[in-house]
Amino acid sequence: MNDQTTEKAQHLIDSGEIDDVLDELGQRILNGAIVELDDATEHLVEQLLNSRLDCRDARGSVTDVSEELARHVWGNCERTARPWVDQTTDADRLLAAFAALRETGIVSGLFTNWKAMEIPPESRGAVLVRRDEWQDLSFLRRRRLPVSFVGVAEDESDIGLELTGALREAGLAASAPNHGKVTVRLLWKWHVPELMNA
Repeated sequence: MNDQTTEKAQHLIDSGEIDDVLDELGQRILNGAIVELDDATEHLVEQLLNSRLDCRDARGSVTDVSEELARHVWGNCERTARPWVDQTTDADRLLAAFAALRETGIVSGLFTNWKAMEIPPESRGAVLVRRDEWQDLSFLRRRRLPVSFVGVAEDESDIGLELTGALREAGLAASAPNHGKVTVRLLWKWHVPELMNA
């Protein structure tokens, strides 16, 4: 980044004019909906191009300013997540349950939808946390997270029971399957990866 890009990004941060955009990005990063800097930058480019503000640096680049802003927000998220960096969290437990299900032929997805998932016809079933569920998660309070499931090569009810079992085996309090969903209560502490060359 050059000094003019850094200066423009700092101006946008200091002015408070894009606080809502930066706060939403921070929530996405802290909750695991965005896990790579390129995705964070792309998200900001889209948001800033749709704003009425001039978010270009002296060379006319919104992308460079967005990357600088994304790095700033990412650093804040890293600092927020630092207290649980060495802990096994409920987010880890959910991912462990999904990994155990994948080993048995059940496809899993986090913050996605059925159309976006690749579900081979030979899969026993599939489970997912829907695309926008990250918005309701918190590292401050336990929240209910619905996990949806379907049967593919096996009966849906069997997949639901296996999902409940995998979540409980991972150490999470999971409900019984009900109408294609299992609800789990968790305190969402996502491990924010450290940026290289930050």
